Amino acid sequence: MMTLIFPAHSQDGTVSEFERTFLVDYLERTQSDMLELVTSLDEKTWSTKPSDGGWSVGEIVEHITSAENAVFGSIQEALASPAQDIDLRENDAWLLSKVNDRGVKVSTPLPTQESNKSKEEVLKEYKNTRAETLKFLSNDELPLRNHFGKALYGSADAYQLFLIIGGHNMRHTAQITETLDEFTNLQATQE
Repeated sequence: MMTLIFPAHSQDGTVSEFERTFLVDYLERTQSDMLELVTSLDEKTWSTKPSDGGWSVGEIVEHITSAENAVFGSIQEALASPAQDIDLRENDAWLLSKVNDRGVKVSTPLPTQESNKSKEEVLKEYKNTRAETLKFLSNDELPLRNHFGKALYGSADAYQLFLIIGGHNMRHTAQITETLDEFTNLQATQE
């Protein structure tokens, strides 16, 4: 049986070095995993919708970027609100498992819109958005554990909202993989 040991609750809401390192590594890894999948795609593959009518790879990347911007806005609102002495650390792993679960379909609260942006424009926006997120996290004095916002699964501290950004990215990287697998299978049957 594995026992999880959570760092002691910090009164000022700052995160431990372990938590900060995990979060930054997670955001960097989810970014690199997705970019590895999509960077070399041609425009046709990038913009073709799957047979089920879902999003194209380009639309998925745009959605990831829009969601990151929306959650980042929620984080800034949370940090501007009064601090609370609540410790939700024990929910970190559970929250990530919920966000990453592709078996449960979730409707986005974000509006979907047609875009005429090129692949390069979309990827540039995505990279700039993630760079701003990571730059913000370079401040190790942020009280991420005692300021709260709303998440799809209930109240979350600001640290957990950052985890959602990474988890959401990972969830949709899996969707991109599924979409690309469908294209590969379709091409194989046409040969």
